[in-house]
Amino acid sequence: MVLPSAARGGLQDLQQGVTGLIEGIIHTNLQATQEFFRLTNPGAYVELQHWLVRQYLDALIENSVNLVRAVRRTADETLGPLEQQLQQRRSARQGENQEYRQAAE
Repeated sequence: MVLPSAARGGLQDLQQGVTGLIEGIIHTNLQATQEFFRLTNPGAYVELQHWLVRQYLDALIENSVNLVRAVRRTADETLGPLEQQLQQRRSARQGENQEYRQAAE
């Protein structure tokens, strides 16, 4: 089944959301790697680990919200045309069923 052209905007938002999530994770990894090379004592590693977890969670939550918005927009844009197509198919099927009944009589 082909998606209605209305879904394009939502799908683009979805793509941007995934891209943002990946960029956030890459940025966090880069910063963490740079910090690991600067550290000399074990306590600093623990602090860095806490910071790293917070950064990952922040990126995940922020971009999850963007992804959910994009999915919702796509669903909102495609639901109407899909329901219309479904109704047309049902109407066509009912017409065919009536023709078969009349032919059988």
